[in-house]
Amino acid sequence: MRILLTHERFAPDFAGGGEYAVLETARHLIRQGHLVKVLTAGDPAITDYEGIETIRLPIHRYRLNFARKIIEEHARDADLVQTFNYHACHPSLHAARRLGKPVVCQFLALFDDAWLEMKGPLVGRAFRAWEKHLLRLPFDRSIFLSQFSLDIA
Repeated sequence: MRILLTHERFAPDFAGGGEYAVLETARHLIRQGHLVKVLTAGDPAITDYEGIETIRLPIHRYRLNFARKIIEEHARDADLVQTFNYHACHPSLHAARRLGKPVVCQFLALFDDAWLEMKGPLVGRAFRAWEKHLLRLPFDRSIFLSQFSLDIA
């Protein structure tokens, strides 16, 4: 199966634990015999990481929210789009739907009210609302890495 993974960052760019989860997902899928390509933000000169093909868009990770057409272009030859929250899942869903491809979202973490502490009352509410919006999107499957995140969902 040909699988396009989309996430806002990918190795060797690390900022938290999500990038490791995406890397391990890619490694696992390849070990299972799947062809994997990763679309992410970053330096376009990096086209490979440990043998994993990457397409890096020279944009800020938040701008992935507006990259539906580019994701659609790279999803054309995929059998499945697997995306990860936060900034790649919305455009990945719409790109996959336009192409008639199944799309799975892996929710790496959910913060709910913790956004208010992390970002302050105004910006935190916006992040919390965005997170709730993403949870309501009609993915073919949603994956949660912890019971805590599943309970929030």
